[in-house]
Formats: sequence, C-alpha cells, structure tokens
Amino acid sequence: MRAQRAWPPQSAAKGLDLSSPKAFLPQLARLTPILTFHEELRKPGKLWIGSIAEWKKKSMWFHCIDPDGRWSQILIKVKFRNLTRIDVFDDYANAIAEVAGPRVVPDPEE
Repeated sequence: MRAQRAWPPQSAAKGLDLSSPKAFLPQLARLTPILTFHEELRKPGKLWIGSIAEWKKKSMWFHCIDPDGRWSQILIKVKFRNLTRIDVFDDYANAIAEVAGPRVVPDPEE
C-alpha cells in the first residue's frame, strides 16, 4: 500500500452524500477510478472490478476488468436497486487495475 501511495488508508465515506446511489457514485468515482461492486442477492460470490462509464437515473454503465486482467470490450448495465455492496480503495482491485493498465473505453459504434 505504501508503494501505491495508499498509506495511511483514507475514509471513503467521509463527507459523502449517501442519500442515493445517484448522489454518491459520482463522488466515489472522483475519489478513486477503480470500484468493486457486488450484487450479492442476484449473483452470490461474484464481483465486478472496474470504472463507472456513465450514470443514468436508476442505473449505471460499468466498464469491467475481465478475469484475464484486461479491460473488457463491453460495458455492463447495473441497476442501482441490485447493488448490495461497493468497495473502494480495495488492495486486490487496485492490484488488478495496475495489471490491466490504462482504461481503454470501448467504442459504442463497434
């Protein structure tokens, strides 16, 4: 963590507007480009690591890092009502993001 300049750990919740996902997700994205989210009720044991690409009223488009450690060529739509947990400043996710390299946003025209 010291090598990644993440020491001492920061408190992600400090000063966040937690009134709705639409309120706090942009704030989280400004704190860190890499998020881990879970839909534990719908897909137990699965998680997605990546960056928010676009916000909508009740959902977001998420750009994931695939299981091979590369930025996916597709975006996935995530409904806010299905989110059960969002991790930030996660050592594992940050290490995966470092392996994946700079984010390359897929072209929606392709």
